[in-house]
Parts: sequence; structure tokens; C-alpha cells
Amino acid sequence: MKCKLPLIFLLILLISDYPGISFSQEVLSDEDLMFLPGSWTGTLTYLDYTTGKPYSMPVDVGIVKIDSMKKYLLERIYPDEPQANSADTVTFSFDGTMINDETVISKKYLQNDAVEFKTELDGVDGNESKPALIRHTYTLGEEILIIRKDVKFEDQSDWINRHEFYFKRSDSVKK
Repeated sequence: MKCKLPLIFLLILLISDYPGISFSQEVLSDEDLMFLPGSWTGTLTYLDYTTGKPYSMPVDVGIVKIDSMKKYLLERIYPDEPQANSADTVTFSFDGTMINDETVISKKYLQNDAVEFKTELDGVDGNESKPALIRHTYTLGEEILIIRKDVKFEDQSDWINRHEFYFKRSDSVKK
């Protein structure tokens, strides 16, 4: 057994350096999320699956950090469609690898201290609730917040942009 242990260790080391195989996980830090709380104003543009055309509408969002936990309350206000107003709680895992049930798959830093991170989740989408891989791309900076949802249906190879929230900070509080 003593001979096999170093061999197994060497094999694991070689596999972990092989392109395309990774044991590391992208991690979001508190600093990555520091600009999230506040008031934001912008638009929601989504793909209407019935017509196949994009539709845009104004939306405002208020984001508040809940206590010292990694939970945030998001309240969306649609001025032209108040019946669509909603609130959600978004939870970031303590280790920074998950947003709700979605795995963080990438993170990169952009200009002006902005960060872009992506998550993926197997789920369903569309009018027929078809199985799909769902990817969210978040761009967060001091003055900008973009949340984009793309889907790739199980029987297709192309990604479809389902919707995108595009916000500019509307409060005067600087972090």
C-alpha cells in the first residue's frame, strides 16, 4: 500500500494541472459585493418568447444588506407596471462559491473597480418549461449594475439572451 499512495498523489497532481480540469472554485469576497447595496434605476429588456422580440420597460431596485449575513433584500419597482413589483432575498454562501442555488463559475475584475461574475444552474425556461442550462452574468461597480440571464436549451447548442437588467446608481451615497 505504501507504493500506491505516492503514485495516487502524483496522478491527482498531474490531473489537476491538466487543461480543462480544475479543482479550484471561483470565490466572491465581501469586497466584490461592496457596491451592491443602494438605490438603482434602469431598464429590464427581455425576450418575449411568444413574439420572439425584445421588450423593454423601466425598473428601479433597492438593495439592502440584511444584518451581518451575506443576504440581500432586492425590491424591484416597475413604474409602468406596478402589478409586476416584487421582492426577493438573495443569499451568497459564506465561502463565496454560490449565489442561492447557483455555482459561481467565473470572476474577473474590470475597469473602475467593477467585477463581473457568472453563475450557472440546470433548470427550466421558456413557455414550455423546457430543460435548460441557465447562466447569469453580473457586472457590479460603484455606478453600474447589470444582471443578464442567458439560457441554453437541452436540445440546442446556442445561448439565448433571456433578459437583462441594466441599472445606474440613483442614490448619492458613495462607498
